[in-house]
Amino acid sequence: MKFSAAFVASFVAYSSLVSAVPVIKRQGTQTVTIKAGDTCNTIAKAIGTTVQDIFSNNPEVNSKCTNLKIGASLKVTAVKGNAAGNKQTPTVDSTAAAQCNTTAPAQQNNGIAGAVYFMTNEAKGNFLVASAIGADGKITPTEAVYTGGKGGHGQAAGGGAPGPDPLFTHDSVKVGGEFVFVVNAGSNSLSMFKINTAKPTDVRLVGMPVNTQGEFPVAVAFSKKMNMACVVNGGAADGVACFKVDKNKGLVPVANTNRKLNLKQTTPPTGPPNTVSDIIFNEDETKLLVSVKGIPPTPGRISSFDVNPKDGSLSAKSVDSTPSKGGVVPFSMTNIPGKNAVLNTDAAVGFAVYDFSKGANVAATSSIIPIAGQGATC
Repeated sequence: MKFSAAFVASFVAYSSLVSAVPVIKRQGTQTVTIKAGDTCNTIAKAIGTTVQDIFSNNPEVNSKCTNLKIGASLKVTAVKGNAAGNKQTPTVDSTAAAQCNTTAPAQQNNGIAGAVYFMTNEAKGNFLVASAIGADGKITPTEAVYTGGKGGHGQAAGGGAPGPDPLFTHDSVKVGGEFVFVVNAGSNSLSMFKINTAKPTDVRLVGMPVNTQGEFPVAVAFSKKMNMACVVNGGAADGVACFKVDKNKGLVPVANTNRKLNLKQTTPPTGPPNTVSDIIFNEDETKLLVSVKGIPPTPGRISSFDVNPKDGSLSAKSVDSTPSKGGVVPFSMTNIPGKNAVLNTDAAVGFAVYDFSKGANVAATSSIIPIAGQGATC
C-alpha cells in the first residue's frame, strides 16, 4: 500500500491536535458520622462518592457493609454535593498539567461551535470538564462533572514521577455519537455521559460507573455499528472488556469480550515501556485494535481481536502485528480513511502505517516513516 507524501503530511497534521487543560482544585478526605439506617450505598449517594471509595478508605468495613456502627466515623474523598453526575463551575489551577482531551461534534449551538472534554484524573475524585469552543476557536471551561470514580497515576520506570502522561496512553476520554466515555484508573471503572447536542457543554451521567473487569483502565473505544464501548486495562489484571451502550441503564457488560494481553504488569503499571498505549476499532468496526509499547530494543505490537457482528463477542485469541525495523513503542492509533490501515505514532522513530488489508487471522504489514529530530510523537 502506497501513500503520497502530501497525504501523509496532511494526515499527521490532522491527527496531532493537542489542547491545554484546566484542572479543578478539590478538597481532601472528609469524615462522616454514621447515622441510624445508613448503608454504604446511601452514604455514597449522599456524600457523592462510590461504595468502592468507602471500602478503600475504611478497611474495617466488611465486604457486605454489614458492620457499620451508629456514631462511628467513615473517611470519604468526594466533596459533599458532588454526587456522581453533579456539576460545578470549573476553577482553573494554572499550575496543573494536562491529562487528556477529545473533541465533541462541532455544532453551531447557543453561540458555540462545539465542545472539548478533559478529565482531571485526580486520585481523590475524577471529574469530566466540558469546555465550550467559541466561533473564534477560544476554549472556555464551562462545567465540571464528577465521574463517580477516581483517577490514577502510573509509576515511572526507575522511580520518580511518571511525567506529563500518568496513564501512558491515548483516548482515556472518548466521544462516541451522543455520548462521552471516561476511564477511572484509580477505581477500575468506566463512566458514560450523555451529551446534549443542542448545548454540548451540558453532559449528564447515565447509570453508574461500571467495573472494567480488570485493573487500571487507561483507554476506551466506541463502535457506532455495534453500539458498544470497549475499555483496555493496563494493570496487573490487564486486558479488554466491552459494554453495550444503553441510553437509560448506561453500560451493560457484553459476554465473551474479556480478553487478556499478558503484559505481566503491576497496579499501578510501571512505564512507559511495556504499557498499553491505545484502543480503537478499525474503520469498518470488524476488529478491535490495542497498541502496546515494547521494552527497547524489543518492539511492541498491535493486537487485533475480531468482533462478532451478531453479538459483539471477541475472538478468543488476538493476532499480533509488530512494527518494521526502527519501530519500538507503538502509541496512538488513527484509522486512515478508505485504506483499511492505521497510522500509529511511535516515539522511537516517528510513526508507522499498518496495512490490515491482507485478510482475517493475518498479521498486518507495517512501514516506518521517520520524523527527523522528533522527541515524542503522540
